[in-house]
Amino acid sequence: MDLFLDEYIDKILYGGDTFKFDTKPSNLQKEYVEQVERKIDNYLLAIYRELNLTPKEILKEYKLEDILKFKKLSSDQKGIIYEEKYDRNIQKLSSITDYFIYPCRMKCMVEKSSFAPYDIYLKQLEKSTKLNQIQKKQLLHDMKKHPNCSLLHFRRLIHILKEMIGNKTNIKYIDSSSGWGDRMIASLLLGIEEYVGYDPNRCLIKGHTEIINYFRDDLFGTYNSSKSNYRSYQVIYKPFEKEYSEEEQYNNYFDICVSSPPFFTVEIYSQADTQSTSNYKTSEDWLYKFLIPSFKKVMKFLKPFGYLCWYIEDRPDYKFLDNFFETVEKLNICKYIKKIGYKYDDDNKVRYFYIWQKN
Repeated sequence: MDLFLDEYIDKILYGGDTFKFDTKPSNLQKEYVEQVERKIDNYLLAIYRELNLTPKEILKEYKLEDILKFKKLSSDQKGIIYEEKYDRNIQKLSSITDYFIYPCRMKCMVEKSSFAPYDIYLKQLEKSTKLNQIQKKQLLHDMKKHPNCSLLHFRRLIHILKEMIGNKTNIKYIDSSSGWGDRMIASLLLGIEEYVGYDPNRCLIKGHTEIINYFRDDLFGTYNSSKSNYRSYQVIYKPFEKEYSEEEQYNNYFDICVSSPPFFTVEIYSQADTQSTSNYKTSEDWLYKFLIPSFKKVMKFLKPFGYLCWYIEDRPDYKFLDNFFETVEKLNICKYIKKIGYKYDDDNKVRYFYIWQKN
């Protein structure tokens, strides 16, 4: 930590007069605030990295067959259910994603929670900006214990990609919601040729960039023995459901979409006006102005006979799947194929990925 952060953290975050703008802040003022906020984020990320293994250290412990131990419980025309043993050691793989985006995920607030895990960090900084080892460990423990927004474990993503595309790597992949980067990491580890993602959360730019640079040039010989040609990976930081003039190049371009759209207000990623939670205030608006337009756009981007696979689920407070399926069927642009479900051996809840194929 340096004097810049020590001196100004209270002014940025805790109401110091310096940054209480009576009028719209100038670009210079906004840039200054963003610079300090980046320093605060970077300090949290440095703490996380100091106390956790690097992705390379974690990955070298596991071969592909180690992480794809799924037991098929049932299989019929409606779909497949796989069970996986809950293994604390293999759960370490999840921390690979946090190695890059941890501060952004901690800023995310779970529905019905009064504050985000990141606020625990800010309260700690109010007391001291120079944390010792014990304080750092306690901080990460407290943040983990508080309700936080979930990762989509990329071993499931690797498994479902293998189910859908086998060993092919010359695949063009569109991700309607890049999120924390789990799907990007799975794609990089498998050597998928091209990935284009969308996400309105600009906090993720640094982490996504680091993910791409970290995995692109070195697969560690772990998940795909044949190195593919140069892989093009990028994320567009805009709301996916909207239309943009430069997107014509993507029409009928992609082979596959595997993604997990936001579930209305279950997780609040940020308060930015680009977020679906900011733009669609009712579950009906969210369904008909966000989710269904996103589905139609993915279908427009897919090649004929390309596949869309989404992880979506009803919530206790609002059930939308029946209306969603009914609306999608009426579009007459695709056919529903099946669902693939995953559950842990100590939990009855099955989480389903639903698959459609473009006409």
